[in-house]
Amino acid sequence: MNIIIDSTNFDPSPALNTFIEEKVQALLKLESRITRVHAAVSVDRVDHAKSFTCAFTIFIPGNDIAVKRTAEEVHDAVMKGIESAKRQLAKIKTKKINARRVPRE
Repeated sequence: MNIIIDSTNFDPSPALNTFIEEKVQALLKLESRITRVHAAVSVDRVDHAKSFTCAFTIFIPGNDIAVKRTAEEVHDAVMKGIESAKRQLAKIKTKKINARRVPRE
């Protein structure tokens, strides 16, 4: 799996990059066919207040998942995005399982 991390309007620390990579690796437990993940982290300054936006694009054969979450702290934005991606992956997996089941007659 290829992980691409982009940042806009700030320089991420190596610890932040490691944090994002660890959280993205956890997505492999739900879907092993993930080929690439693009994480874009940006900071928005409005009226002297910072808000961080984290957008994930998860590439899976047949389905791509896009998630975008905003929070006051960068780690919170990453966690909200990862949790949302996990919910979407679980929903896709459930739909696949239900489609394979043959109704008993």
